[in-house]
Amino acid sequence: MDLDPGTLSPWPALYLAEDYETAYREKFQLKSSDKVDGLKPEELALTHGRSNSTVLFQGRIDRVFDMTAPRHLDAVAKVLKKIKMPDRAKNFEKKAWHQAV
Repeated sequence: MDLDPGTLSPWPALYLAEDYETAYREKFQLKSSDKVDGLKPEELALTHGRSNSTVLFQGRIDRVFDMTAPRHLDAVAKVLKKIKMPDRAKNFEKKAWHQAV
């Protein structure tokens, strides 16, 4: 099945990690020192590396969303279930489901 070109279009996001290696592994799913057939993880990525920037900073965080606490996730789920899925996503889901069965 061919994907609609807009299906995987990127959106702006800010991701914070405890350290560089953690952030790198979250993005590329490999250690920064790993190579696969001589290629670095960013060379294997499905999107061009220009969408990735690393900034190191130090500071204090006052408010943390603890995702290990079920009561916090319940509150988030209540908000997220109010968001309507776009029609194109529903259509894609139907196509994918029928081809998988």
